[in-house]
Amino acid sequence: GLDPTKCGLFTPTTPNPPGASCGDNHIGRFDIATETFHEFNAPHPHTGTIAPDGRVWYTEAMRNETSPALAVIDPNTNAISYYKYEGHGGSHTPTIDKAGNVWMSGRAVWRFDVETKQFSTFTFPVPDKFPEYSIGAWEQIPGEPDRTPTAGTYQISFDSKGMLWASSGSMGLIVRIDPKTGATKEYFPPHTLRLRGMYVDEHDNVWFAPYYEHKLGKLDPNTGTFK
Repeated sequence: GLDPTKCGLFTPTTPNPPGASCGDNHIGRFDIATETFHEFNAPHPHTGTIAPDGRVWYTEAMRNETSPALAVIDPNTNAISYYKYEGHGGSHTPTIDKAGNVWMSGRAVWRFDVETKQFSTFTFPVPDKFPEYSIGAWEQIPGEPDRTPTAGTYQISFDSKGMLWASSGSMGLIVRIDPKTGATKEYFPPHTLRLRGMYVDEHDNVWFAPYYEHKLGKLDPNTGTFK
């Protein structure tokens, strides 16, 4: 587990900062030529992705105000750089757009501009109540105040037109975000309690994995129909 004392020291202000080993967690690299591992200290890494320039970006899932949301490893120097976003509450899955910028899922959708080192937040409309069939509605306890949905996201993926698609777990929905305008469109797969895994194929079909239903689904964005 995470050591609260060590983690409290962790800031992204310096390379390899104090507290980077607060959870004894690591990012590993396996050299297939020598069959050896190299490990990098990481407080609470979640998911990584490799940019076209070879750098390895990974999200940090620590949920405190001293922790960063994003880190990058330079494979040439093994140096790690950390980038903090106030109030991120733990980032989840990263992906890289055609310009090389890093997008992340989590409590919202964030874009990190690799040139300016600035974060941008993208949100989408959230209904007042959980959809009837969603896990959020099923977990509602009768007689207690209605639980409020949040715009959390799990998996993100780009289509060929540069649109970003995201799954939102407890509401069982898929959302499309236009990175240029911020415009959004929501899709609610039928009879889907919770959504996690999602991927856009080369034909721009959106494939998704309902978490409890033991099946795969496909959204045709041209017709808005599900299969």
